[in-house]
Amino acid sequence: MISLSLWERAGVRVGEAISMKVKRIATVHYHLRPGGVTNVITMSLKMLDEVGVHSVVLVGEAPDTDGDLPPDRMAVVPGLGYGVPDDVPAAGRTLRDALEAAAGQALGGPPDVWHIHNHSLGKNPALTWAVRDLARDGHPLLLQIHDFAEDGRPALYRRMYRIFEDHGLDPGDVLYPRGPHVHYATLNRRDRKILKAAGIPDAQSHYLPNPVLPADPLPPPTGTMYLYPVRGIRRKNLGECLLLAALFDGAAQFGVTMAPRNPEQRPMYDFWVDRSRALNLPVAFDIGGGGTSLRTLLQQAKAALSTSITEGFGLGFVEPWLQGRAVVGRNLTEITRDFSRAGVDLEHLYPRLDVPVTAFDGSAFADRLRRAYSETCLAYGRSPRNAVLDTLVAQTIGREYTDFGRLDETAQEQVLTHVVGNGALRDRIASPTSLLTLPAQPVVTANVARIEEAYGSKAFLKRLLRTYRMVRPATAGGTADGQSSRILDQFLTPERFFMLNGVLPESQKRFKRDPSTSSG
Repeated sequence: MISLSLWERAGVRVGEAISMKVKRIATVHYHLRPGGVTNVITMSLKMLDEVGVHSVVLVGEAPDTDGDLPPDRMAVVPGLGYGVPDDVPAAGRTLRDALEAAAGQALGGPPDVWHIHNHSLGKNPALTWAVRDLARDGHPLLLQIHDFAEDGRPALYRRMYRIFEDHGLDPGDVLYPRGPHVHYATLNRRDRKILKAAGIPDAQSHYLPNPVLPADPLPPPTGTMYLYPVRGIRRKNLGECLLLAALFDGAAQFGVTMAPRNPEQRPMYDFWVDRSRALNLPVAFDIGGGGTSLRTLLQQAKAALSTSITEGFGLGFVEPWLQGRAVVGRNLTEITRDFSRAGVDLEHLYPRLDVPVTAFDGSAFADRLRRAYSETCLAYGRSPRNAVLDTLVAQTIGREYTDFGRLDETAQEQVLTHVVGNGALRDRIASPTSLLTLPAQPVVTANVARIEEAYGSKAFLKRLLRTYRMVRPATAGGTADGQSSRILDQFLTPERFFMLNGVLPESQKRFKRDPSTSSG
């Protein structure tokens, strides 16, 4: 019997609780390795247990440790992990049968909802095929998109396309099945709009941001460091962190918490480590790599920093506030608009960091920009149009100033080298204190309250339960074609193209490895 107090804690009315009829949930993911998706899955299963919903997570490999989940809340399903089987259709059918059997055994019956994470990312095309079969059989599906293969992952995308085309299928039909019983969940409203433009009805797409956990506020900082709490992959825009350090001209310290795990990303990270040392910049790297907790690092920090040029949920914009540290740096309005709608004050963040185009070789950069966009399009199987290339160059460097985040590492290094020791150039860019403005304590206190209210466990469970209620089995068989090409169209617009999120530079191609082995 479900406790009334537990339902009230979830913010669900008694009538909703009684009529919900969602008692069994099967969650599917490739693995339970440490990371954001694993954290969300673990928290979700615990919350569902509290309100009497029987749930299980099906994974492709056993986690390294037992973790916090009871043994009966997890089952390993062969064929679900990362990789590309020789015969994807056969492996997909086998995987579908194995998922159904494992879920039925763990739950004592078929799931009321299949909650499947990142099915279309391309880490295992057999899962994508299995989801297609589940959709065609009328199963109630909630497909949660954390990352799009169409967004900076051309190797994964094209690999899936080749596999499905080789079997005479429209890849869009396989990647994004549609039907009244197929629902989608996204971490932000931008992604929900992208799905809507691709033909997913509003009634079948849901805004399901990640939960955040409350924390005891830290005492005043013991140091003056601006802490960038990330793994230093390309899209985190580490060059901008170094530029901020150069603009302060030694008056502030900066720290990046972790090095990338993915060897494909390591060369660019090492490049910035080397450049920081060569230019004698006050930036420390991998300061959390030895096991020092984020909370300990934040204790020493003046504020948390973000210079990222793209995010999914954007945890870095909300988590530090809960520990009493403001977030400063670059604003990603497509992502942070959700936080602003919830009442979180981020007005002090800067939307762009303008640098003079004379501070780098503009002609050479324009050539690289055209080549990078063309290579990205070609990697996705598209032919770049000259008119689009002209628009991209004009929007990026067609004026006296350009956004530093739009540049590649080569141009960023040129700017950085010119800035060091050049007070006049620093003055032309911006005052560092104006870029990294610390909000007053009342703003910090108010933001904590807004974040806990909008993204705490109570709000998350309420959203999750109401989303599950809307997912129902098909009353008639069949699914409509998906529209993955429309999704790709939106990510390939000049406005959304950043060099740091495109294909790797030619000089780094030798470091590439099989995309199926990278984490995500």
